[in-house]
Amino acid sequence: MVEEVALRNNGLQLRLRAYLILVDGTKSSAEIKSLNHGLPEVEMVLAALCDEGYLEAVGERQAAPIIKLELVRLPIQLDLIMTTQFAFMASLLGMLGSAYYFSLMKSAVPVEYQSSVATSAVYCFMASIMYAYMNYKFGIGIDTLKAGHYPTTLRYIDWIVTTQLIVLKFPQLLAGDDRGSAIASLVVIADFIIILFGFIGETAINASSGGEFNLIGFAMFGVSMLAWLFILFVLYSTVTAAAADKLDPIQQGLSKLKLFILIG
Repeated sequence: MVEEVALRNNGLQLRLRAYLILVDGTKSSAEIKSLNHGLPEVEMVLAALCDEGYLEAVGERQAAPIIKLELVRLPIQLDLIMTTQFAFMASLLGMLGSAYYFSLMKSAVPVEYQSSVATSAVYCFMASIMYAYMNYKFGIGIDTLKAGHYPTTLRYIDWIVTTQLIVLKFPQLLAGDDRGSAIASLVVIADFIIILFGFIGETAINASSGGEFNLIGFAMFGVSMLAWLFILFVLYSTVTAAAADKLDPIQQGLSKLKLFILIG
């Protein structure tokens, strides 16, 4: 001990040296601990110095305390449930704002396209009502989602109405084209199949226990996917051909709407 304090031959860490200097052969470990404001680290450091041969314990040596480290759980945990709850609120605000915007813009477009703008306002407003209810029942600060209850039925009620209005925008934007009515019939029926079989598939899979593979559920999802692919085929073939002679803003709007259905 004396040699290390005086010559520093062994390269002892500064923190350990500081405690080594406090040891004068007369103070007990409790006294040294009191000099360091009762920190539990003192006993661990003294035990380490004894293990390395710098000190020799006099009397019964107490085992170094075990300090348990626990992760601190943040008040706001960014997990899937919290993300979903924020999405309900963000969607509600976005849909309300969009409905208001489209209602203001209706009179600013040519007469033949005003029905398309009105449709946009209607489905945004209808979706905002559904998101307001889901935000009320499943939103931030409500433990319904954590308890395992999900708004599956509410989501599909929303989609069975609003997605029909979205796909109807294609024939509306193709105003004056004879193919508009045929396109409307095809996409509306296909969209209904998507929502109906998607709902059957999801509820069947959710009803499965322990992650069990549900053949019926995935088969229903398969039918739903085929209907979605059929809509994409109609949009990127028939609609694209029908829009070839339209003005550039209409073509751009149709392209963005097709991209929305492809990705969103």
